[in-house]
Amino acid sequence: MQQHTESKGSLMILVQALLWGLFPVVTIVLFDSLPPLFTLAGGTFFSGIFFALIISVKKRWRELKNTKAWPDLFLTAVLLGIADIQRSLG
Repeated sequence: MQQHTESKGSLMILVQALLWGLFPVVTIVLFDSLPPLFTLAGGTFFSGIFFALIISVKKRWRELKNTKAWPDLFLTAVLLGIADIQRSLG
């Protein structure tokens, strides 16, 4: 079991390094060829798809039924969106 955990960890480190290395390249290409607001919308869309995939794999959709957390999550999303728009346009 220890070997499986180690190889899984090594794979995760490799994937993380590849994504981390590709991020600046993708960002430069997108910012040069697309308007900032479109880039923001695309990033938000793909982030949503990515996290929906993670939630599906972990089978944790039931946690979204906790409506007490929704206002805090909404406020966090709005503030992050405003900060990202200011960074993109400013």
